Amino acid sequence: MKYENVKYWIIVCVCLSIVLSAPQFAIPKLEDTDLGHNITGHTCAISLSHPSIYSTIYTYGCLILYSTYTIILAVIYSMIGRKVYVQRKAALPYTKTEDRSMKIVSLKTTKVAFTISLVFAISYIPVFILQIIEKMINEQDLNSVEFSTIRITERLYIVNHVANPFIYAVFDSRFRQHFKKLQFYRRCVGQKEEDAELNNK
Repeated sequence: MKYENVKYWIIVCVCLSIVLSAPQFAIPKLEDTDLGHNITGHTCAISLSHPSIYSTIYTYGCLILYSTYTIILAVIYSMIGRKVYVQRKAALPYTKTEDRSMKIVSLKTTKVAFTISLVFAISYIPVFILQIIEKMINEQDLNSVEFSTIRITERLYIVNHVANPFIYAVFDSRFRQHFKKLQFYRRCVGQKEEDAELNNK
C-alpha cells in the first residue's frame, strides 16, 4: 500500500468514527439513582435501565458491527496463522537469513495485530451485551458486589485505550529498547535540572 493511499484510509477511518460516534451526543446518559433515605443521585451510565428506542437501536447496531468486525478478524488471522504455520513447517535448512528475518518480523507483526484485535473484542463486546440486558436487570435487587461488577464491566472499553503500549512491550524488543532509552534520558535531564538548581542556590 502506497503512502498516499494510507493517508486516504486514515481520513476515511476518522470520518467513519465521527459518523458512528455522533449519535452518542443525542442519547441521554444521565440516570436517576435511588440512594435511600429520600436521596436521589445522578449517574452518567453507560447502559441505561430504561433506554429509549433510539438508544436500543444504536446499541444493537454497534453490537452487530463490532461482532462482525471481530468474526472477520478471527477468520483473517486464522488464515494468516495457518499460512505461517505451513511456511515454517516447510522451511528448508538453507533458507536465506534475509528471508528468515522477514518471516520473523511478519510473524511478530501478526501476533501484535491479533492481540490488539483480541483485546478490542474483549473490551467492547461485553459492554454492548450489558447495554442490551441492562433493561432486564433491576438494580434495586442487586447487592453491592453485583452492582459494582456491572459498573466495572460497563467501562471495560477503557482497557482497549491503554493496552497497546503493553502489547508492544511484550512482543516488540525495539519498543522496549526505545522505552528504556527514553527513561534513561529523562533521568539524565532530571538530574541536570536538579544540579542546576543547586548551583543557582
